[in-house]
Amino acid sequence: ADDVIYTPPPQSLLKQLRDSLDNNQNYKRRIKNLPKPSGALVFYSALKKEHIKPISSNHYQVVCDQLGSLFVSISEDGDGRAPKGEITLIASLFTKTKDWFNLDKSEYQERKKNYLQKISIALEGQFAISSENWLHRELATPLGFERWTNRPNGIVGGLGQNPDIFGLFGLSSRTPYQGLWLCGDSIYPGEGTAGVSQSALMVSRQILASKGINGFHL
Repeated sequence: ADDVIYTPPPQSLLKQLRDSLDNNQNYKRRIKNLPKPSGALVFYSALKKEHIKPISSNHYQVVCDQLGSLFVSISEDGDGRAPKGEITLIASLFTKTKDWFNLDKSEYQERKKNYLQKISIALEGQFAISSENWLHRELATPLGFERWTNRPNGIVGGLGQNPDIFGLFGLSSRTPYQGLWLCGDSIYPGEGTAGVSQSALMVSRQILASKGINGFHL
């Protein structure tokens, strides 16, 4: 991921607009003044089920001083994500994308190693895991997300939802440009499969309503 440079996709979509994006300066300022989206660090690991304490859920949010909120997902034994008797443990946290670019290779590898160790220690303490019992550990950074998902600067999750940009104050699916509608994890109600699907459903209903078709239901 260290040597990959992101190349934006062709702007064919924007060429289909009847009006140039430059024709609405207020909307351009609105977009420009939105907060910067976050990136993510994702810790992928595997271990034997016997080497983690009994758990009551497959999903946790762990808060620690050094890392902040750590979102954890643990597979079920036998669900196909790992061999029988083993489980996968995935943990993620938000990070500023700018902290991972413009580093030389040695700085990047050192930072990545430090976060891998910090996350490992936090999980070991939370789930009673001995450090020698990890079967596999690796860390994905914004550079990896940029390479493998083609997301600019490795952005994930869209705009962080907070009271200033949520609901009526958020980025609308409607735009000032005829034929241009928005959906995704930066649009109300926010990120996640359910949130993104809901934003797409809202756009579908709005487009149909603009053509006089109401009462659309899935």
